[in-house]
Amino acid sequence: TRAQIETILIEKSRLPHYANMFVFLSETGVRISEALTIQKNDCDLEKGIIFLVSKKNGKPRYLGITERLKAVLTEQTKGKKLTDRLFPYSK
Repeated sequence: TRAQIETILIEKSRLPHYANMFVFLSETGVRISEALTIQKNDCDLEKGIIFLVSKKNGKPRYLGITERLKAVLTEQTKGKKLTDRLFPYSK
C-alpha cells in the first residue's frame, strides 16, 4: 500500500528529501520532471496553491495543497531563497 511504501522510503532514504519528494509526487500527481522545476516562490502556502508550467504542453497549472503536502513544503522550504528549487538534483 501507499503507507507501506512511504514507511520504507523514510527508513531507507539516503537523503531526507527523497521521502518528501515521494509524498509530493503522490499528493499532486505531477511528473518528476515538473516537480524538479518547482521553486520556493512557486508555492503559496497561505492561499494553498502551487504554480507550475506543464512540461507536456507548456500551459500554466495550479495545484492545490493538502495539509500533508503543506507539512512537506514547509520542511522543504526552510532556509531556502525564493529562487531555490524545492527538490535538489544533479545531472
